[in-house]
Amino acid sequence: MNEVFDVFLCHNSDDKPAIEAIAKQLKARGLNPWFDKEQLRPGLPWQRALEEAITRVKSAAVFVGQNGLGPWQQMEQATFLRAFVKRGCPVIPVLLNDAPEQPELPLFLSGMMWVDLRVPDPDPFDQLHWGITGRKPSEAVDALAEEQMSPITEQPGAESIHIEWPFESEVRRLLETSGATITLRGHSKVGKSSLLLRLHRWGVDRPGCVSCYFNFHGFSQDNLASTPKLLRALADEISNELDSQNDVIVSVDNVWNDIRSAQQNLTRFIEAVLDVVQGQELQLLFDDADVLFEHGESSEEFFKLLRAWHEKRKSDLKGRWKRLDLVIAHSTDPSLWITDINNSPFNVGNGFRLEDFAQPQVQRLYAQYCTSAQDDDVTALMKLGAVIPTCCGSPLSGWPMSVSR
Repeated sequence: MNEVFDVFLCHNSDDKPAIEAIAKQLKARGLNPWFDKEQLRPGLPWQRALEEAITRVKSAAVFVGQNGLGPWQQMEQATFLRAFVKRGCPVIPVLLNDAPEQPELPLFLSGMMWVDLRVPDPDPFDQLHWGITGRKPSEAVDALAEEQMSPITEQPGAESIHIEWPFESEVRRLLETSGATITLRGHSKVGKSSLLLRLHRWGVDRPGCVSCYFNFHGFSQDNLASTPKLLRALADEISNELDSQNDVIVSVDNVWNDIRSAQQNLTRFIEAVLDVVQGQELQLLFDDADVLFEHGESSEEFFKLLRAWHEKRKSDLKGRWKRLDLVIAHSTDPSLWITDINNSPFNVGNGFRLEDFAQPQVQRLYAQYCTSAQDDDVTALMKLGAVIPTCCGSPLSGWPMSVSR
């Protein structure tokens, strides 16, 4: 996956705990940092990974603390300096909380504006965000609001009002090209389920596509706690959808064999489905993956299986696995639950983030669909951090968005 990163975190290995905390804060702001602990695969030359990363990183932050610059930092700096000259890539010096009062900075860094984490005002993370993106946080919020507000799609019935995300057309394009693995991340109530259901309806209506939507909240605790039961339940649901959409029956019982593992059985079943619907795509959408995260072994085995299906596309001579599309929606960081990144489907394919409403969006929605609201009314609503529950007195049962918290 050619993932693009917002910033490369260049640091002394002795400062790694502090950098890990900073990486989490940057992620909370919607940024995608390149952090060696998360990106460097054990057993492979780090130089090669670094060279590959440089072409996909928009900026670099060089962290200086009481431990000074490490030997690898010196090499990374020289590499990024060349990239900086060629691509105009920002290189941002950042002074950690334990940095000396008069830190020694390399010559090329001393002439640049730095971010000082020791000083609370102005907010150093706002400053770092500005250096990485080129936008002050206040400007970024306004731009995001304007971008995500358009277009607003209205269909008959208040429950059909929804926001079409800026990346939604890209998601559909990826699914149309087939063989896509897509992850959608956003906090609870931000609109993941609404988006997945729209993609499901779109898939059902699309010629040459069979679409299956699963919400893990719909599975019993007994099924979630057992890998064999969970995978068999998924096979049954796919079989039912296939019968409903295409009047085609693929018997699970004819494929399932107790001699094989549940993972092997479900894989054989998916292959049987892809053979039966030859020439068509099979689109599997998994909602609320966080529900499964809490079921240790089942979670590990299921997501390991999705990753294996993703990898099968590379060596699939028949081309059938290239007709399988996977879409997974989740809220929390999968790395908290999946210990082996090589068995994770969340770090391959294409990932998209669903963000909160900002104030201009809330104001426009009220102006377009509700009675007029003053700025103070909208501000008060946003402080509650609540999902807008009604519009002109009618419930918005499909409302996908929440305001900023």
